[in-house]
Amino acid sequence: MRVGRIARVVLPRTITAQFALVLVAALLVANLIALILVEHERTRVARDVRRTAQIERLAGLAAAMIDVAPALRPNIAANSSTPFLQLRVAADPEAAANAPDRLARDLADELNEELSGLGVSVPARVAVDPDGRPWPRPRADEEEHSGGRRSGRHGGDHDDDRPRRHGPRHRDPDAPSDVVASIPFGDGTWLNARLPGPGRLPPIGGRTVLMTLGLSLITVVGAGILFTRRLTRPIRSLAAAAERAGFGDRSATAEVGGPAEVRRAAEAFNAMQSRIAQFDDERARTIAAVGHDLRTPITSLRIRAEMLEVDEEREAMVRTLDEMRVMADGLLDFGRSEAEPEPCRRVDLAAVLAGLSGDVVTYAGPEHLMLDGRPVALTRAFANLVENARRYAGVGHIDLSEDGTGVAVTITDSGPGIPIDRHAEMFEPFKRLESSRNAETGGAGLGLSIARTLIRAHGGDVTLESPVSGGLTVRVTLPRGVVR
Repeated sequence: MRVGRIARVVLPRTITAQFALVLVAALLVANLIALILVEHERTRVARDVRRTAQIERLAGLAAAMIDVAPALRPNIAANSSTPFLQLRVAADPEAAANAPDRLARDLADELNEELSGLGVSVPARVAVDPDGRPWPRPRADEEEHSGGRRSGRHGGDHDDDRPRRHGPRHRDPDAPSDVVASIPFGDGTWLNARLPGPGRLPPIGGRTVLMTLGLSLITVVGAGILFTRRLTRPIRSLAAAAERAGFGDRSATAEVGGPAEVRRAAEAFNAMQSRIAQFDDERARTIAAVGHDLRTPITSLRIRAEMLEVDEEREAMVRTLDEMRVMADGLLDFGRSEAEPEPCRRVDLAAVLAGLSGDVVTYAGPEHLMLDGRPVALTRAFANLVENARRYAGVGHIDLSEDGTGVAVTITDSGPGIPIDRHAEMFEPFKRLESSRNAETGGAGLGLSIARTLIRAHGGDVTLESPVSGGLTVRVTLPRGVVR
């Protein structure tokens, strides 16, 4: 539970951002694994290439030293040594026979093959020295045998107290083991060679890695963002259309595009909107027809009621029939408000509200404010709200303002107001604070219901507020653009 909450707070909410984050994480992990594998393979290849070159050089030196005088061999070995191939001539072999290590056997086979190619058929030995022990300094008799001083490669003399070229090494415990090879000369002496294990290679250049990783991130994440934006565009359209449909806008449709699954969802939503709109039209026409057809028998009954001789019965029946007529007129008005189709176009809302104001209802706001809407429907909705203020309070005030997302209309009055606990109830059809249906006291109770239906069809909403000072505040919000 706690991990899920942290994830909801830390992780981005949009599909595009989440997809980009997943791509970045996947690329980083994949590149890290690739770098590890490349580094391992690079080390292996470098080790194999270096040891192959060392074996070839050792075989060539051994073949050359067999043909020279034994007294010259120690100097040749000393002067031919390099940090990657240490040589010395000794009476005993450094490598034991029949080395059990597989690497040693493979290198021995390779060395013997190289020697055979050079015309030397002597059995070379190879062993792995995991300890990497440094060779001891030459003994005095060896130095005397070589003339006391070892001549340089180019004939120069070197002092004995100079630092040895191949002295003890500080061995890395993780470095590959040294390899020791011994080749017999036939006179009882051996050419011993030590092939130090290759040290650590320098790491792959950081700038190259960063440039490669940055280029791959930019390319892949950029392509992923473009794809997800294309994927989510119809989803955003579907969400916006569903939100407008939730407020009663049956003309709201979703964009059909993107992958097959998203197109199918948009098509299903549009088909649902079409069926609901047809149902609403049929319901509205039925309500309007009922209201219209009720007016004729109500009028006939009222005429007959007025012919009664008893005044009390006549007045009671006329009053009841008047209430029925108000309800029938309300049904007719309610049905017309939903059944009459009207195209959406640019509407000057400021002009509509200014036209509804007068002596008792004042207007404050811009002279012109354009938005997309249905002129007749908007005029009918605001006329109902302004009429309520005029009827119940005698005076009212209309205030129009706008911001970056839409417009707000506030209609205030100083009348008796509506209790807060009955605000939601007042938007239901035929609901009134008082039970009579007398036209002089407010009609059938359909004004707020009709107004909210028409406003919600435009993507807006109507709310009621009861100020502490008394009266009623009706707040209407509308978007600047409405789906046509």
